[in-house]
Amino acid sequence: MGFLINPYLVQPSVPAFTGILDTYSGAAVAYSAARRLSSTYTGALIRVRRSSDNTEQDIGYNGSNVLDESALTSFVGAGNGFVVKLYDQSGNVKNMEQSTAANQPKIVNSGTVFKDNSKPALSFNGTSQYLAVTDNTILHASSLTSCFYTTKIFSGSYNSPIASKNYSADGGYFFGNLGTDNKLQLYIDQGTNLIGTAAIFNLQKLLTNFNQTGTNNSKFYVNGSLDAQWTKSSLSGTNSTYFALGYDPLGLYLKGNMQEAIIYSTDKTSDKTGIEGNINTFYSIY
Repeated sequence: MGFLINPYLVQPSVPAFTGILDTYSGAAVAYSAARRLSSTYTGALIRVRRSSDNTEQDIGYNGSNVLDESALTSFVGAGNGFVVKLYDQSGNVKNMEQSTAANQPKIVNSGTVFKDNSKPALSFNGTSQYLAVTDNTILHASSLTSCFYTTKIFSGSYNSPIASKNYSADGGYFFGNLGTDNKLQLYIDQGTNLIGTAAIFNLQKLLTNFNQTGTNNSKFYVNGSLDAQWTKSSLSGTNSTYFALGYDPLGLYLKGNMQEAIIYSTDKTSDKTGIEGNINTFYSIY
């Protein structure tokens, strides 16, 4: 006698999740306030403090592998939510943290999640808010070869989306600041900077920086197009004394939003188009 199968009890297969880090592996650090980046990462995306009573809670991803906004707004309520920790999804556990309440970037304002292009974003006030890594053993500027990050800057004064600094040697600000001309400046080493040509003021952008060896090794791209390049054989020094989102040691704060930063210690030139395409598909930047 045969068996009858009830079609209503047969569950459809669920496609396996593939994150950007599964396809383009080897990241030194990887942060996102909006989405899960790797199938092997199963932790929270952010840790949030709510303004009503200063209670903190980890917020993870939902079934679609994006930030669980329902859990976030349920926890924060009608008040504000501030990011205490932005978790590193690379597996290297280099979390971005901020223990001082007044210095924590905001992600929820009066019960509403901050967003750019309908995706969650961290909001930095330009005067005091930033996140920093306390363990910089793999984060010296000379060893961080390829950087991909999304930002929207709201001020024409000097800003710092990402900074990596070594005080004792070349290493400088690997990722750069926004100058008064609204164009991004990449500080290659102490006292030397590369000024881009594209104005990025008040516009959401995907920024890519490469520090490679050889001719024209330091390259800066805006939305997939080469913006500026500069020849520097290498950056010297050992470990960075500072690595942060939203601030650099000169006291330059970011006034704007950030959503994602993926940084490699190897040359990802061959994967540039694919990585940028993945990020742009998710955030719809250009």
